[in-house]
Amino acid sequence: MKTEQAIPSKVSRVRVRNHFQEAYSLSKDQIDILLKSSARSLETFLSALEDVVGNGGDLPQIARFGHGLKGVLLNMGEDGWADLARKIEDSAAEGQDRDYKKIVATIRLGVEEILNVSDR
Repeated sequence: MKTEQAIPSKVSRVRVRNHFQEAYSLSKDQIDILLKSSARSLETFLSALEDVVGNGGDLPQIARFGHGLKGVLLNMGEDGWADLARKIEDSAAEGQDRDYKKIVATIRLGVEEILNVSDR
């Protein structure tokens, strides 16, 4: 019997900034740049996933975009969210029929504060 994966708490700019500082010892300006870059990457992968899932769900593409999304989330220190992206990647790679649209929507909602970083 499979249990549903717990949804992590929403990603906050403060948490991501703290991670960038602690993990990479970056300056405030460097953190600002990396935060904006992360926002662009998140949007790119989420939009790509939404497009492919909305167009019938080519599983190899879903797996590839899930892999990219996982990487961005891991770089941000968001392991819980990366686990959801890993679920997309692994399930699609195994040919599993899942509600990918719902998982992607959940991730988008969880990272919305980062997506709303200005001057992306």
